[in-house]
Amino acid sequence: MTDNSTPAHDRIVTYPRIKQEWGITYSNVHLLRLEKAGKFPKRLSLPSVAWLESEIAGWIRERAAARHEVAA
Repeated sequence: MTDNSTPAHDRIVTYPRIKQEWGITYSNVHLLRLEKAGKFPKRLSLPSVAWLESEIAGWIRERAAARHEVAA
């Protein structure tokens, strides 16, 4: 699910940024369900909930690739 080639200066993505900048409008509870099912990158344990930007980008790429597989 995640890209193991994490950049040295990977950005932290907080929940509000996931919604605003990435357009992922799932609720925090739904994201937690997806994480537990291995279908979304796991959150980091920081003072607030956050994810690595590279992992979010990888998740979106996987979904886009799956879209093309279904259409084929």
